[in-house]
Amino acid sequence: MPLDINSNIKITKEILLKLFSNGLSDRNILKRLFDTQMEENTNFPEAEGIVWQLKTKDNIHFNIAASENLIKDADFPSLEFEGDYEIPV
Repeated sequence: MPLDINSNIKITKEILLKLFSNGLSDRNILKRLFDTQMEENTNFPEAEGIVWQLKTKDNIHFNIAASENLIKDADFPSLEFEGDYEIPV
């Protein structure tokens, strides 16, 4: 289900990082350290410590705070990308 302003899906830090996986360069340290958690349908409890703050007003645009050592603009070859998230069972 695509996200939109009326979506009932709450984007968590874990979901955000899993969605970022599609847009991050393969050289990004998060992808190298947490590839399994970011790519597979598994829990990712470390996400809480990676993303310090996650805010949204419309469930489409997000502001995040995280260490620049882990996530920076240069790690995204394109600032627009699509991602899918599958709820862990």
